[in-house]
Amino acid sequence: MRAGLLAALRAVYYLQRTWPALRVVWRRMSETEFAGWLTKHGQRDRHFGDLKRAAPLAAVRTALDGAAVTSRAVASVPVWETAYSRRWSNAAVRGRVAGLELSTEDRVVYQQVFAPEFRERWTAYLEHLSLCSCRWRATTGHVLALPPSGGWR
Repeated sequence: MRAGLLAALRAVYYLQRTWPALRVVWRRMSETEFAGWLTKHGQRDRHFGDLKRAAPLAAVRTALDGAAVTSRAVASVPVWETAYSRRWSNAAVRGRVAGLELSTEDRVVYQQVFAPEFRERWTAYLEHLSLCSCRWRATTGHVLALPPSGGWR
């Protein structure tokens, strides 16, 4: 596939990436070979390339079978983390602090408001996270947690 075609396909706003809209792009760029290849695969498997369908189906199969399912449409990707997954994890993970059971999210908000050194600790945490987030997650079990009061250093 030519780099120009890939750039043109990426330029289509993601909410408008329907098959008809993408067909217009590759026809406009005279990409008949690519159009034929994609049409052939689409006729063989009507869900070809449908990652929004494949990912939840794989999750349901895993939950039902207890084993991971591989699919042609799902690529193996490294562990990902988004603001949404961190927020969900921070709300779900709870721990005891000074006799109170608090979520990680509540602890972070409290520290944001009341800890004068929060900015420096947060910066140190982000630096640490960017360097070794997998090790931190593995040792603490948390996706997000602030460093001990002494910081990371």
